[in-house]
Amino acid sequence: MTTHKKTHPALRRDVEESIFNDFVRGYVDAALWSSNENYSRRDITRACMAKMRADCRKFFRANRADLRLYAASIRYDRNKGTPYDYAGHDFWLTRNGHGTGFWDRDGVGDSDAGLGDRLSEAARDFGECSLYVSRGKIHCST
Repeated sequence: MTTHKKTHPALRRDVEESIFNDFVRGYVDAALWSSNENYSRRDITRACMAKMRADCRKFFRANRADLRLYAASIRYDRNKGTPYDYAGHDFWLTRNGHGTGFWDRDGVGDSDAGLGDRLSEAARDFGECSLYVSRGKIHCST
């Protein structure tokens, strides 16, 4: 006889928040890497970081099931982050038309041929987000 333990709701929320934070980390790292290599997270204004987190939260919630499939299917280097770090990275690159992203990640589509296309379309629906520097701080513009 198999018994199933229920996970406590608070633990599920903690895990979900940890996964979301990985997603945000990947997103912000990709934004800095592709836009302003000479700056760090400390240089991002609070308003810009709040906008980035809000966009990530909206995308994450709307695409939760596909992101789980993505995380389970990609091939990744554990030394470079979690699958959700990679997903955040791909969200930034795809929404901003960098020519790479969800659709060409190694392993995406192995189990679901439309996965990369669905996530790519959802990312492009957010429109572009640009970073710019003013007075030594990074700001967002959409």
